Amino acid sequence: MKLIPRLKPYYNHRELLAAITPSSGNIPKLEQAFAQKFGCQYGTMFQHGRTGLLALFKIWELENAEVICPAYTCVVVQHAIVRSGNIPVFVDCVEGSFNMEEEALQAAITEKTRAVVVTHLFGYPMNVERIQDMILHAEKQFGHKIYVVQDAAHSYGARWKGELVTTYGDAAIFGMNISKIINAIFGGMVTTNDPATQEKLQQYREQHMIRPGMLKSLKRLIYLLAVYVAFNAYVYGLVNWLERKGFLDRFVKYYDEDRIYFPDDWNHYPAEIEARVGLVQLSKYDEIIKARQANARKIIDRFSE
Repeated sequence: MKLIPRLKPYYNHRELLAAITPSSGNIPKLEQAFAQKFGCQYGTMFQHGRTGLLALFKIWELENAEVICPAYTCVVVQHAIVRSGNIPVFVDCVEGSFNMEEEALQAAITEKTRAVVVTHLFGYPMNVERIQDMILHAEKQFGHKIYVVQDAAHSYGARWKGELVTTYGDAAIFGMNISKIINAIFGGMVTTNDPATQEKLQQYREQHMIRPGMLKSLKRLIYLLAVYVAFNAYVYGLVNWLERKGFLDRFVKYYDEDRIYFPDDWNHYPAEIEARVGLVQLSKYDEIIKARQANARKIIDRFSE
C-alpha cells in the first residue's frame, strides 16, 4: 500500500542549491518580497510564527488583556497569548466552517478586549469587512484601541471579495515551517502596512532575538536534507511507522500537552539559510497553488461518489 503524506513540501533541486550556496542579506530581501506578495508594505521575519505573534503583543504593550481567538486553531496561538501575559477568549467555529462564528465573536468583545486574532483556516476567509466594522464600533463604545491580527498561517493568499485578507487589520502572521504552503525550513513572518508597528517589530527583534551561529545553519541544512529523504515515496512508509510509534516526536511535535510551550529556539534570529530557501519557495508560490488545486480536483473527482 502506498501512503500519501498529510503534508509534503514542494521541493526540488533549487531549494537545496540555495541552502548550500552561501550569501548574506537574504532576510530583508525575503521580508520585502513576502510582504509585497501578500499586499503589505512591510515584513519582519522571526524564527517561528508564534514568536511574531508574541512580539506584536509586546510592542503593543498588551498585558492582562483579553485576546479573542478561535477555539479551533493551532495551539501555538493561545500559547503566544498566555506567554505574553494576556488572556485568551475562545470563540467556537460556525457550523459548516472551520472559522469563528461572527455573531459569537461580536458577543465576545468586552471592555477588556484589546486584540482579536482572526484565523482563516485551510484557505477559507472570514468576513474581514464585517469584523472591521465590529472593531470600529467596539473602539468607539469602549474608548480604546483594539488590535486585529490576521492569522494566515494556513491561508496564504486568501481573499474576501477579491481583496487579500492580509491587507485588513493591524498586522498579519504567517508560518513558514514544513507544514505550510511555502516554507523556509523553519520561520515565521509578520506583515503590516503600519510603519510604526514595523519599526517597533524590527527594534524588538534586534533587542530580544539571539543571533545564530554556524551550528544552527548546519542543523537546518541537515533537517532540509532529511526532508528530501523522509518524503521519498519509497521511504515514507517507514517514516510514517516511526512517527506513529513516537520515535520522531523530538522532530515533529511542536507543542507539549502539559504546558504552555515555546521551542528552545523561539527567541533566535532567523538564519540566512532559511531566508535563501524561503526566497526560492516564494518564487514558486503561484506554481505551488496551481499544483495544490490540481491535486484537490483529482481527489474530489476520484471520491465524488
